[in-house]
Amino acid sequence: FGVWMAIHRYFYVLNYQLVVEGHSKSAEALAVEVLNQGISLDEHELMLMEAAVRKTGGNLAKAAELLGVTRRQIAYRLEKEDKK
Repeated sequence: FGVWMAIHRYFYVLNYQLVVEGHSKSAEALAVEVLNQGISLDEHELMLMEAAVRKTGGNLAKAAELLGVTRRQIAYRLEKEDKK
């Protein structure tokens, strides 16, 4: 459930940015494009978390706030990926 909320929040923020920056695609259209590319939810979650961490200059607490999850969730997910 938390992941879905994070994705929803991400696309809400993205949609706001698209409107502010004058892009023509809605967040929903971008989500459909992602789905059409065959990206799994697990891969998408990782991409969102990595993007948030990059956007915040590596600050996990700020990245977590941006996505609406806990810092621990991001740290766990990134550690899990590093072990692969």
